[in-house]
Amino acid sequence: MIQKANLSEQYLSDWMSDQITDAQFQSLVSTEDFIIYQKIKSGSSQLQLTPPDMEQNWLELSQKLTQTQKKSQPKVPSLWKYVGIAASMLLLFGVYQFFGYTQSAIADIGSTKSVLLPDKSVVVLNSQSSIAYSKMFAMHRKIKLDGAAYFEVEKGKVFTVKTAYGEVEVLGTKFEVIARPDWFEVTCFEGKVKVKSGKNAIILTPGNKIRIIDSQVEYQTETIPQPLWITGESGFKSVPFYVVLHALENQFGIQIQYPEKYKKVIFTGSFTHSDLDTALESICLPVKLQYNIKDSKVVLSETALNQN
Repeated sequence: MIQKANLSEQYLSDWMSDQITDAQFQSLVSTEDFIIYQKIKSGSSQLQLTPPDMEQNWLELSQKLTQTQKKSQPKVPSLWKYVGIAASMLLLFGVYQFFGYTQSAIADIGSTKSVLLPDKSVVVLNSQSSIAYSKMFAMHRKIKLDGAAYFEVEKGKVFTVKTAYGEVEVLGTKFEVIARPDWFEVTCFEGKVKVKSGKNAIILTPGNKIRIIDSQVEYQTETIPQPLWITGESGFKSVPFYVVLHALENQFGIQIQYPEKYKKVIFTGSFTHSDLDTALESICLPVKLQYNIKDSKVVLSETALNQN
């Protein structure tokens, strides 16, 4: 058995390479071993081995190594990139300082404030109203308004008043703009005024005004030469009662509580800025209301006569 095993190992490679016949090799091994070797030889004959392409394999390996190095190396942005970004930010900051709305003025409660603009135009702010404009206003005549203001504009480039409710454009004129919640009004006293609000656009001439209240557009005439509030009195012509009450709140820095059914009662009249009691009497008597003042809160209620 030992001799047959040694012979089988010696001639196995010869048989696998077909240098000896099956019969010759079978005589050297047992029947069971021959069956196993036959299966091995049959399976190996199905394999097709080709010599490796060393050059191609090296090229692929080099490409993978290069890609891996690129992924693993941290990205180092160019210093000039940061210099460029910083320069751009400084430039934008400088532009904003000159052309942004960096200058402002506000009128305190119960007072008016006159502002002389860089182009020599004059703005008079009503109580709790404010404006904002740029340092280069003389070149870029745009101004933002929140509240009510009277303008006397020097002639020159287009002068634009921007509000949350519309815009006013003029060249040189005198006009008033009121921009309060639910109340936008522009009155022209001299020259011409172009008013734009939403889809509405109109040219006003002296003595004309446009009013937008609760999205309703109205056109009226005006005979006074300037707003009454400049002289210490607020005047109203056919406005909802709540508009008058809001003006009173802004003037005296108070809160007013009133019957809801009076909100849109139409009111024509005025009130003084010098005394709260007198002002309240001026607006309460025409609509038959009484008032009670407690600290900074005012409660309006119906009189006994009005309840009957």
